Amino acid sequence: IPLMIGEAHKTHSDNLQSLQGWDDITHPLLEKLGTPQTYTDALSVIHQLQRLSVIAALGFGHYQELHQIFKDCSLPLWKDYATLQTSEALKQRLGDLLYEGDPKKITPLIVNLCDYGRGVGERIIERCMQDNLDVEVTFDDPWYHRTLMQILSAHDVEAYALWRAGRTGEVERRIGMRVTHNSIAIPIHTEESKEKAKLYNDIVTDARRHRETNPFFTITVLPVPEDAVLDQITYEEYLELFFRMCDVDWDKIDKAHHILIERLNRANILRFTNNDGTDLTMDVTGFTFANSLVSKNVPGSEVFSAPHKTSVNGKIVAKGRFVPKDDKELVEDIVLEFKDGRVISYDAAVGLEILQKQIETDEGSCYVGEIGIGTNPALRKHVVNSLMVEKIGGSFHVALGRAYSFDEYLGVPVKVDNGNRSKIHWDITTMLIGKQGRIYADGEVIMEDGYFLDPHLSALNGV
Repeated sequence: IPLMIGEAHKTHSDNLQSLQGWDDITHPLLEKLGTPQTYTDALSVIHQLQRLSVIAALGFGHYQELHQIFKDCSLPLWKDYATLQTSEALKQRLGDLLYEGDPKKITPLIVNLCDYGRGVGERIIERCMQDNLDVEVTFDDPWYHRTLMQILSAHDVEAYALWRAGRTGEVERRIGMRVTHNSIAIPIHTEESKEKAKLYNDIVTDARRHRETNPFFTITVLPVPEDAVLDQITYEEYLELFFRMCDVDWDKIDKAHHILIERLNRANILRFTNNDGTDLTMDVTGFTFANSLVSKNVPGSEVFSAPHKTSVNGKIVAKGRFVPKDDKELVEDIVLEFKDGRVISYDAAVGLEILQKQIETDEGSCYVGEIGIGTNPALRKHVVNSLMVEKIGGSFHVALGRAYSFDEYLGVPVKVDNGNRSKIHWDITTMLIGKQGRIYADGEVIMEDGYFLDPHLSALNGV
């Protein structure tokens, strides 16, 4: 199954054949390449092929520790990754939503797979094969990543990071999945390994920021058992909620979004309040809101834009648990106070040091780069899942840090860039529903207690 872009399949095979002293590992794998297999088996072979190709391409074959690890088969492969504990039909439905996010079927594309993605990933690849798309599969692989950080020299870690950044740099279409509370993260214990991991992350992050292309990216954040524990519900309930969010009437949501966006685009000043103590104002004059359904985020939905950078004033009291993408550490019950756009004070019941680290990342991380309003009527409670939480019907979120720099969204011209730049983009959601929450547009109440007042927006209220 040719699951690699262009000549990548041949390149990986040639790399393996040039790997000196690894015949006991490479020969059995090369034999498997020509054997008819299930998608799961094929993906497992490609997973191992890509791991070994890194070693061959970058000259890491002299590391005897690496050879022994592969000989012992101690690293889990795709076939060993977990799967969502739900029906195959629902997993295939999620795969279809991710695949169909791009109606143009842009090719070549990269599909990134992660733990808990078995079943979903196979469906995406099946659809790619049916449409004869040029595709390369990559894997979130914390086990292998930790191994490389522990064994490689700092010089070789740098070479590895540059290679990874170059491999996926300019592809125009991506489908990705990840997890929020990283149940598969394996800690790197030594200070030396931590420094090498930081070096790797800095190089890859910098390469992404300077990428010339703006790829069409559809992503999901899979619901894992640890998320359900943090939200104090059963994993079965959590899965049911996730898939219910995926299965709303998207045509009705789309029509309601257009009406809501027209109203927000006419507004100059937005104000958000709730009985936890939130009272936040911002100037959105001249900015326009984007219509986000399920083309880029699964599940959707939200409308989003940006405020003028120095116009945000007041306080956010965001009750609930949050996990910043880069830290994987819990922050709970966040309080932010803004003056002239800048965070001037902050607090958290749990994880204050993590919150401080985010806010003090750089000059732009204490400003707001996005304002969004969640509109998915199937979710009415706060959750940890970083993609689901910003879609809560009856909520709003601000993103600390980087503003979006695009000037069109799904073919529609938008103005969502307020010029703020940062290494981070961290969405913090504040609940309005059940908290006497209101949204004001130029003084007019358009949402009361988390429900839109305009009857034309009833689909967003779950009616």
